[in-house]
Amino acid sequence: MTVESFVRALPKVALHLEIETATPRETMLMFADQNEIGASVKRFDKWLKLYDDPDFRKPDDLREMLQSWLVYGDDLVRAVYDIGVALSKDNVRYAEISVNPLSFVSNTLTFDSFLEALNDGRDRAERAWGVKMRWIMRVPRAEPRRANEVVRWATSATAKKGGVVGLSLTGHDSSVTLDQFERVFGVADKKGLSRSANLLENDDIDEAIDLLGLQTVMSAWGLVDSPETMALMAEKGIALCVNPMDDLMRGHVRDLGNYPMEGLLAGGMPLVISPIMPTLYKTQLSDLYLRLIEKDLMTLAQVEQAVETAMSQAHLPEDEKESLKMMYEVEHEVLREEHLEAAETEGE
Repeated sequence: MTVESFVRALPKVALHLEIETATPRETMLMFADQNEIGASVKRFDKWLKLYDDPDFRKPDDLREMLQSWLVYGDDLVRAVYDIGVALSKDNVRYAEISVNPLSFVSNTLTFDSFLEALNDGRDRAERAWGVKMRWIMRVPRAEPRRANEVVRWATSATAKKGGVVGLSLTGHDSSVTLDQFERVFGVADKKGLSRSANLLENDDIDEAIDLLGLQTVMSAWGLVDSPETMALMAEKGIALCVNPMDDLMRGHVRDLGNYPMEGLLAGGMPLVISPIMPTLYKTQLSDLYLRLIEKDLMTLAQVEQAVETAMSQAHLPEDEKESLKMMYEVEHEVLREEHLEAAETEGE
């Protein structure tokens, strides 16, 4: 028994995963084959190579291509179920998955049938593997005019009953300003949806927090150099969600060991560690925690705290969240004895 076995066995919460980049690769390739994507997309071989070796400086192009492989409601059912299988193998008990409804609502799917397909896969995964999932609706930054359409449906009684818990601004179109989404996120706030945004390097984080009423800031490279903003986030309880592997792949750091984790941990705001795109990074949540320990970016105690922080940031009713925490406390104590204390005894 080792630290690695302990981390892998810990019950975990995974937040802000993306449906198309969390679905296992073999499942996505099956969809591409079944839906004859290769016959309709020029230079399909190029996209296959990019899937295996992504250009992380341009994630939107690949994400949109992968979204196009999911055509029918049955595709969504299978994708969500297979995500649930992968999460269960990593001992993730609860996950929030972000998805762009505009990619799926078409002549074949309405908003409601889209949600029904998601929940069909979710219910199957929960029955078979005990993994709970909820949905965050993505608003593409490049499509501000359709954002009202998304929030109107996402705040409906049907959507809330169907597990929609949040709204997230994503995308890398720097020509679209944040103020174009102020009204949309104001509606989400009034209707009780969580609000998050993947901010660009040229975005003013303080302005984004104010305009969009954010509860979670995604990525925000360079935040460690803004102590005033970190203090503001800490004061308001605004979480920062990061995947250090993302910044490594984008070239922000040459080596993972140079990631400014120490500064972020000292910032005082809730820090959520998430693989976000686990299939592209070939890194599940346990793998990510272990890489951070290996590179001396986090101690085991800090990883344990990160697991608890993710649970506290989950958008669940208070009774469900309390049950999740109680389950974690019981299993955590047993696992510590089995994996860590037993290993220390054997080493004496």
